[in-house]
Amino acid sequence: MRLKNYGRNQKKRKEYIQQNGLLLVGVDVSKAKDDACIGTLDSGRCRIGFKNARAAFKGFEDAIRKNVFRNKCKRVLVAMFLIVKFYYNL
Repeated sequence: MRLKNYGRNQKKRKEYIQQNGLLLVGVDVSKAKDDACIGTLDSGRCRIGFKNARAAFKGFEDAIRKNVFRNKCKRVLVAMFLIVKFYYNL
């Protein structure tokens, strides 16, 4: 289920975020370098930085997969923070 399907119902959105087995990924997108924070509500978080290049995106995807396996997550929620349209490459 996509988070947007919950609409503006804050209670349902909060329940979705607080589920067990949900990996949260926050990405700060910029022109030259992107930063991400990966973790769950229960476990610790890790921060990674990567450039806007295909090889770096592959490393970002691998980091998400490692955290999914390490934390035994069933779902992944990715949220991006951006100001300008630098996310096209991602």
